[in-house]
Amino acid sequence: GSPHVGILVALAVGEEGGITPWQWDVFNRLGVGHLMSISGSHIGLVAGIVFGLVWIGWSRIPPLALRWPATRVAALATILGAGAYTLLSGLSVPAQRSFLMAAAAMAALIRQRPAAPSRILALALLAVLIVDPGAPLRVGFWLSFGAVAAILYSVSGRWRERRLFGQTVGLQLDITLAMLPPTLVFFQQFPLLSPLANLIAIPWVGCTVLPLSLLAAVLEPLGDAAQALPLALAALTMDGLWHILLWLDRLPGMVLYRPAPPLWTLAFALPGLALLLAPRGLPSRWLGLPLC
Repeated sequence: GSPHVGILVALAVGEEGGITPWQWDVFNRLGVGHLMSISGSHIGLVAGIVFGLVWIGWSRIPPLALRWPATRVAALATILGAGAYTLLSGLSVPAQRSFLMAAAAMAALIRQRPAAPSRILALALLAVLIVDPGAPLRVGFWLSFGAVAAILYSVSGRWRERRLFGQTVGLQLDITLAMLPPTLVFFQQFPLLSPLANLIAIPWVGCTVLPLSLLAAVLEPLGDAAQALPLALAALTMDGLWHILLWLDRLPGMVLYRPAPPLWTLAFALPGLALLLAPRGLPSRWLGLPLC
């Protein structure tokens, strides 16, 4: 009877038909639509959960751990687990990208080779283009790879103080700025509250709604009684998030509407963004602003 059951189903098995158009409108106006079905971030979270559980369990059995290192076994299990979850998602481009990056990192761990994030992203891009040459014709291709590239550009090779909250807020603002040009080109609108909404929704969904929905799916063979508690908790946490999102959505003027800019403007905006997101101290960094 929960109005959010469609979201729970979408998170667990990738079936989005139960999410109402009104719910999608709210999610899209706040820029959190990518969280409400199986997406790249969810596959990364599942990969982390599988790796952690297998590593902890395997390490506690000395005969097995001495014969096969726990790290390699966990990496292999992660590839299989994340791969199965990716198949449930319907193999969207963001899901393919996330799985291929996780698989490349785990393969490097198994072979005890260094895994540079930029090379992993490039390898995932190459694999997606080989398997599906038409992927660049879809919006999700550019948004998915563009967002991850912006993340890597913003954090790789930079010294940062250990202030987790400040880093998280700064990274969310960097991603928002980096995705502004393609979002205006593709959708002619930009949710101004996207950084705040994602700052709330990403950990909320990743730490409560998604794990509980997956737990309920795993418990299906045990019957409805075993599923009842995790489903009820998942619906309860999703209801709390929904009320916060509705409150944000009611704030006036929080969506920027603009005509689609010509594609040639990206030739100036993208270098401008690269300068604005560059490390502090770079000469002429201020030129990024007029370029944008």
